[in-house]
Parts: sequence; structure tokens; C-alpha cells
Amino acid sequence: MRIDSKKVITMAYSLSVIHPDGVLELIDKRDQNNPIEFVFGHGAILPSVEKEIKGKEKGFCAEIKVPPQEAFGVRNEKLVLTYPLSKLPKGINIQVGMKFQTQGPDGEPMGVIVREVKEGEVVLDGNHPLADAYLQFEVTVLKVREATETELKSGQVHGPRLH
Repeated sequence: MRIDSKKVITMAYSLSVIHPDGVLELIDKRDQNNPIEFVFGHGAILPSVEKEIKGKEKGFCAEIKVPPQEAFGVRNEKLVLTYPLSKLPKGINIQVGMKFQTQGPDGEPMGVIVREVKEGEVVLDGNHPLADAYLQFEVTVLKVREATETELKSGQVHGPRLH
């Protein structure tokens, strides 16, 4: 059975960041005992990875390199903002590395991370933590099955996992 938009895919993968010196840093891994399952074409994985596995079958293995523009974007310094601490919720001990959900410039929810806490101010970064990162996926397609009508409507896998 070939992978297309009406299928549920069960896949093992490893995800690494490719550093400028070529060294790989493993940041996520799902093996055959804990694979990812998703409805193909519903945004569960990066479009560049979907493109590589489309039309393939169970057993397909590949190493897929993804540049920042096709992954989590290029870093945008306009998304790094300094705010007065007084504008943040009271009673919270703000520390570097904390994550918040806020409203972005377009009114949509946007995640930010605290990059720096200065006297009376905090530096918030709205860039994805993997912005500017070159990624490498190693994927193995473990199963391909027809999606149910419910799964196609919701874009979510339902029911027991079938390996």
C-alpha cells in the first residue's frame, strides 16, 4: 500500500541537528517500540519529510536533510523583544529558559522563551528553538493503512495502535 493523503503512517525516526562543523546532535528519536502515527497530509510532520515519503511503502528507509527554510525557519530578530517585567504576570519568578504563550503580532498565539532577565526587564524570543537549524531525519516506514473517515476529518489517529 502506497503512502498518500488517505493513509495512516506508522514511522520510526531519529531527528538530529546538523551543526556547522558537520557533527550531528540527536534531539528526538522514536523507535519501532514507540513509533509516531499520523494521518498523512495533515501537518503532523514537516512538508519536506512528507514529500520524501509520499508514494513509498512499508519498509521504506531514508536519510532526509532539511534546510532551515523548509524546517522551522530562519531566525528573525524582530521576534526578540524586551519587555518591562511589570507587564508580565505577577507572582511568577521569571527565569531564563521559561516558556510562555502570548499573542503574536498577527493576533495568533505565539510561544516565547525567556532569553535574559535584566534589571526591570525581560528579553523574550518568539523564534522557534530550532530556527536556523539544518536537520537530518532518518526515517523507516513501519506500516501504512487506510485512514478511517473519523481520522480523515479530524486529522488525528484514533483507536489502538497497530504495528
